[in-house]
Amino acid sequence: MEDPQIESEDPASVARRISLNALARRAYSTGELIRLLEKKLVPSEIIHELIVKLTRSGLLNDSEYARAFRDSRLRTKGLSSRLIARELQERGIDSELIQEVVDEIANLDFPNAAIVAAAKKLRSTQDSRKARDRAISLLARRGYSLSQAVKIVELASK
Repeated sequence: MEDPQIESEDPASVARRISLNALARRAYSTGELIRLLEKKLVPSEIIHELIVKLTRSGLLNDSEYARAFRDSRLRTKGLSSRLIARELQERGIDSELIQEVVDEIANLDFPNAAIVAAAKKLRSTQDSRKARDRAISLLARRGYSLSQAVKIVELASK
């Protein structure tokens, strides 16, 4: 709260404004919003009260956030459930909720984005063995196990 105008305001009003402005730009997890407010030097008791109010009002919902985040990562990057779980953990999502959200991935086939990325890698080199190895390496970097990566490459080569 470095701004002189902000310093003269009530800290709860400042925290509310910071939170609403942040939430207007994109969805936040509870952990992300707490870190943002702490970075702005908002007192912890005000942060706690505000988080409770935002959660009650539905503006802050970790369950919806985690599912939307998972779906986005599956669709755009084709990440594995392991990497999605790690990214959710970094965003302050509760471990039980992470497990629930990641378990829902098991019911899905491999993400289309992973298959498309593997197919693109397979087309990138004349040497089919080299292309296959590169596609498997790409999928390993996205968090897939060797057996999963091989299955995805097989799907992509059809």
